[in-house]
Amino acid sequence: MPSPSAPRGRAHRQPTGESRYVAEQYVDRDACDAHFAPPYVSGLLSRFPELLAGKPQVEYAETVTSFVA
Repeated sequence: MPSPSAPRGRAHRQPTGESRYVAEQYVDRDACDAHFAPPYVSGLLSRFPELLAGKPQVEYAETVTSFVA
């Protein structure tokens, strides 16, 4: 179930299966910060080094346009 602050989210992987990424779209930066604030999320994030093969990258971007094919 999507969070009200993150109405869109997708998980992707490369065809080789070696890399995965999650893209989430928040209504604004405050909503993103609120999403990562609860202890259960920060607890998971603190375990990423032991759970992931590499260091996670977090990038922020603004939507320029959107379309539906």
